[in-house]
Amino acid sequence: MLPICKAKPYEEALGHAILILHHRNSKICCASGNKQEVKPSPAAPDGLEPPLLQSTSREYIHLHPQQAGPSARQNTPAGLHPSVLSSPLLPPLIALSTVIGSDLHGAVNMPRRRRGTTDQLSPFATDSESDRGYETELTEPDSDAPCDRRKGKRRRRRLRYKPNTPVPKGAAASATDDSDDDTDPEDDTDDEILSGDEDDDYAFGTRVNIARLEDHWQRKKAKTSADPKWWDPVDALRATGRRNLYLFLNWRFKLKFGKGGRRLKGTKKSSSLDLDWKNFMRYYEGATGTKLNGRLMRLMRKSLRRLAKKHGLDTQEKEKDPVYVEDMATLQETVLRTQEKRFWLGLQRMQICLYNLLGLFTINRKSAILALRFKDLRVSLQRDPSGGPHLPTVELSYEFTKKHLGLTQTNTFILPEIIYEPSLILSPHVFLFGILFFFDAFSAPSLTSMAKLRGLKIEGGRQQLPIPLKPEMANHYVFCRVAKEDGEVRIFPEETMDPSSSVRVMAEIAGFLHAWFNHRFRYGGGLILNKSGLVGDAEQNLVMKHASIRTFLEHYIPRKVGLNMQALISGLDPNSPLIRAIMRIGSLLDERRPRHLTDAQKAIVEQDPELQEAIQKRDQAKRRAVQTNDPELIEKHKRRSADVKKTRKRLLYKYRKQVRAEFDDKQAVIDIERQLSGEAVDEEAKEMLRDEQLLPEMIYLFSKLLTWPTSRSVEGELRRRDAGVDGVQMYCGVFEGGPRRGRRPKAPHPPPQTPDGTDNRNDAHGEVTSAGGWDDALRAAEEHIRDAKKPRGCFECYAHPRSSDHRRIHRYSRPADLGRHFRDDHLRHLKDGEPAWCSWCQIKLEHKMHVQSHAKMVHRVHT
Repeated sequence: MLPICKAKPYEEALGHAILILHHRNSKICCASGNKQEVKPSPAAPDGLEPPLLQSTSREYIHLHPQQAGPSARQNTPAGLHPSVLSSPLLPPLIALSTVIGSDLHGAVNMPRRRRGTTDQLSPFATDSESDRGYETELTEPDSDAPCDRRKGKRRRRRLRYKPNTPVPKGAAASATDDSDDDTDPEDDTDDEILSGDEDDDYAFGTRVNIARLEDHWQRKKAKTSADPKWWDPVDALRATGRRNLYLFLNWRFKLKFGKGGRRLKGTKKSSSLDLDWKNFMRYYEGATGTKLNGRLMRLMRKSLRRLAKKHGLDTQEKEKDPVYVEDMATLQETVLRTQEKRFWLGLQRMQICLYNLLGLFTINRKSAILALRFKDLRVSLQRDPSGGPHLPTVELSYEFTKKHLGLTQTNTFILPEIIYEPSLILSPHVFLFGILFFFDAFSAPSLTSMAKLRGLKIEGGRQQLPIPLKPEMANHYVFCRVAKEDGEVRIFPEETMDPSSSVRVMAEIAGFLHAWFNHRFRYGGGLILNKSGLVGDAEQNLVMKHASIRTFLEHYIPRKVGLNMQALISGLDPNSPLIRAIMRIGSLLDERRPRHLTDAQKAIVEQDPELQEAIQKRDQAKRRAVQTNDPELIEKHKRRSADVKKTRKRLLYKYRKQVRAEFDDKQAVIDIERQLSGEAVDEEAKEMLRDEQLLPEMIYLFSKLLTWPTSRSVEGELRRRDAGVDGVQMYCGVFEGGPRRGRRPKAPHPPPQTPDGTDNRNDAHGEVTSAGGWDDALRAAEEHIRDAKKPRGCFECYAHPRSSDHRRIHRYSRPADLGRHFRDDHLRHLKDGEPAWCSWCQIKLEHKMHVQSHAKMVHRVHT
């Protein structure tokens, strides 16, 4: 058993945590500190490499506040920043050892030619015994062997190896251990080259697509009505022709369901058909070992065009609206402000902000950004040649490129801090340094804040002062995963997060029409590099990891011409800022754009003929199952019920997309008529709709980030930036309460009036509209949990020190809903015989049954 070291806790309980590293085969529990084995994650399917290697145990960082109790919430006055004291991470419990093979010293073993007794030593001659096994013929012909004078060349024999003595069985091991023994090592490797290794250079998603085409090909040959030539897939591939390939691709358009009975989304664009054809050719090459015939490929291009025309596929490219810094400001403000999307930990919100900024300023691919580890960061303090203050600088090394290109060189981006930046929400240094200080990632134990970092000096006339990170955290991801497991929020530093869905939802909340994804940063950044005139094609290809400029011209430039042609041809000012504003993704920004369907719109979907047909089939299957009680009919009824749910969900998604796309034209007509009729906008009602429940910590963070340079002195600007870093560091440890569950809340009814005529909104609905109302809401929630006969608020969520204020004041619709929540969130993770803790009563409970009995008898919660 290895010793477990202790780490001192943070001195402030609000949003701070103990960071504990543990043995790779064990984890440190929340309350007791005991080690427990962690079950391995399920393995990936054969032949498919998972995007992240799964080990038998996972390392996570435990978050543990200092205080507990029914009133564990700590109120931080606005404008006052709690002290943030980082505790250093424990040293790793397992020392990493690097095995280096011994160097087989000596010159390169080259065969020696026999020159007779007068032969001199060549530069490659050695005294090694291994050279004696090589024998070559004399360079001069023997006296009795006639020379072929017609060709004028001496005849030489091929070099052959003849061992003098048999090699001992343990010679290979001794050769690697003893450098004096130069016997050739044995080939004792266990690596084998398999047929599936040919696809190793393809990315995970590409291999999934190849496997999908392979499955479709095998399904086609397995049909009973098919020709016998289809019975063996590989033989069918070798004997296939244009007609068979055309029939196969045409048959794929008729497929409705894939593996597991999941409905296929179908092919809508000709580019998707081309991609499927490319993946099929990869499958063909891997199965047969040869490429498709050139003539057949030319004929298939015509067949693909015929299929696209036959099935009415869209031949136009998708929209490529670029993202510029103006759009990023809107998105960043939404990420920091909104409560429609919540996370388990404030760290996740800060990571999304940093992810967006790195995508904007380095225009790297999503995989390259998410693969950043602490070892890929180099932090330093650089001397300003112009005589200003020392600049904190971050160098980011990206090792990723498209996998089929093979191993490539690493790109390193240098990001020095920019003083007098207009807004701190667009500064990657603020978020990155806040995250680093939250993890206490710097090797210097006393370096715990940005103010201390700026106080450092560069001595001896040197250009820079390196600020190293802890070597034991080298493999920790910058964008690590945060999840709730076994009833507690955990940070998994060696697993990556996936921010795609969160960024897309944030963009919808902000009011953007088109989906927001990482490649939009590359569209905008590539256009800026191409038009700047300061970057050549070679350097642009280096930044974007392109083989040639043709890749950018074919796949990145939008088809919407970004030129004011009339002004250019007329010799007038082209007004480039106007064209840029029209081209960017924010040109269609509208905060009023709906994100959800109304009840009337959902009723329209219910009348869809496809959904009605699925409902009729379900009802018919239900009647037959009830009448006969046949297990097969009962199973069929379950499938029909699942089909109804899937069909309804698919139609709702399709109609929601249509409503969002048609919103601009319909709302424009409404706005035009309103303006022409002289009606005014109800600004007060609009502000009520925008009002959100902001945590005090979020209000404090907002006050530090949404600031403008107000002082002309450099010291004042540096203090503004340091305050922003401290705000990010503080908010990384805030528990937000996790994603919202259940139905979306409807519009509130008019607030009831008290006898004295005042608004009783907070008491009636539990809504908090200002920072000052949190104390009253918490007090009301505590009284309800303590005194109600059938409470609808969870006592454990209220008293637990890691609960957010939203979760503390939440009331469920019915007491039964509270019981379901308590069973799922507080009982399910408990193992048999495992003790628990009641945060409200501050007592220890012996086992799971004891927890259920205590909740029923003391807190009136039935599970």
